[in-house]
Amino acid sequence: MGVVLILLLAVIFAGIAATLFKIFFGEADLRHIQSGKTQIWNGETNLPGAIATVVLLVAILVTGIYLPEGLKDLLHAAQQIIMGG
Repeated sequence: MGVVLILLLAVIFAGIAATLFKIFFGEADLRHIQSGKTQIWNGETNLPGAIATVVLLVAILVTGIYLPEGLKDLLHAAQQIIMGG
């Protein structure tokens, strides 16, 4: 059972890494994306996407290391509502 869990985590990690590489380094084709005034060329960093990703990763890291007592109580109460306790 542990091997299956490790393999599933590896697949999830690979999917996240592939998505992040597309965000940071762009697609593999030579076309460019034009949205309003923003142009992103192949190989150029998508700065808004990179900033959003980094902010979310930092939030995940911080809440994984330290969870304030109020938020912990809120999550516990939500769990009790869902589980019917």
